[in-house]
Amino acid sequence: MKPLVEETPYKKVKTMLTLVFVLVGVLIYEWYTHEKRAILMADMARRGVYTKCELVDVEDKPRRGRWLTIRYTFGGEAYEEEVKGGLSRKSIGRQYLIKVLPDKPETPLLLENDTVPACIERVFAPSAGWKELPSCN
Repeated sequence: MKPLVEETPYKKVKTMLTLVFVLVGVLIYEWYTHEKRAILMADMARRGVYTKCELVDVEDKPRRGRWLTIRYTFGGEAYEEEVKGGLSRKSIGRQYLIKVLPDKPETPLLLENDTVPACIERVFAPSAGWKELPSCN
């Protein structure tokens, strides 16, 4: 019995080249996003300031993981952003510390392990944030 579509050497080469290009494209994309994240993290460590946020929502998105919606103010502006994280729905309403860049406050870094200390929960964060982690001392 003859196959319905005869595969010629040209079609095999074309298929292999397509697969190679797709693989190379995926690898370049992964490298680029990793480098971009590393640059952001280094910049955040060097210039970032602390402020506090409230966890508003937790959503599990298919194939994208868990996304957290946080609300905060910085520089007199209100922000509501989604960040990837591991907190549960039980944490909704709690305050957490975040780190932001003064010139890019719409890109927060949620510090999941740093809930806001009870002594500053009711205190407004400074408009320009804290240069050091706030403490109760």
